[in-house]
Amino acid sequence: RCMLAIFSNLVEKSIEVFMDDFSVFESSFDECLANLEVVRRRWLETNLILNWEKCHFMVTEGIVLGHKISLKGIEVDLAKVEVIEKLPSPINVKAFEALKARLTSAPIIIAPDWKLDFEIMCDVSDYAVRAVLDQRRAKTFHVIHYASKVLNEAKINYATTEKDLLAIVFALEKF
Repeated sequence: RCMLAIFSNLVEKSIEVFMDDFSVFESSFDECLANLEVVRRRWLETNLILNWEKCHFMVTEGIVLGHKISLKGIEVDLAKVEVIEKLPSPINVKAFEALKARLTSAPIIIAPDWKLDFEIMCDVSDYAVRAVLDQRRAKTFHVIHYASKVLNEAKINYATTEKDLLAIVFALEKF
């Protein structure tokens, strides 16, 4: 919530935030550099402390939340796949093998197929709304995008049904 509060007016325009991580982006090098300067000023103004070991600037590819992000799109980080493939088998081998196959096979997040129908799944808690955009392909749902938003103080006090509707509106505006 702290990161969203600090960068609230920049989120989705020039920065994506997930928990305590963020990525600054743009379509050209110069525009990305300008966005990075805006973010740098903001972190200095708010006394945000960065973990410099985790910082990577002006890269064309990198690992974000366990996925390789590059000009080709989003790919599975093979190092994570190898760890899962080497897990020992539990008692229920069939179920475990099915889970292992799903966790280690690409694509986990896919690009949309504009010819197919989309589905939006919404969820709400006391403090946030979440949504997932997906599509069914060959009877299997595939995630296209995840989104979440922290509720402000006024919206935290909404009734459950109002929060449910808020999640739907958030999802429709986001996607």
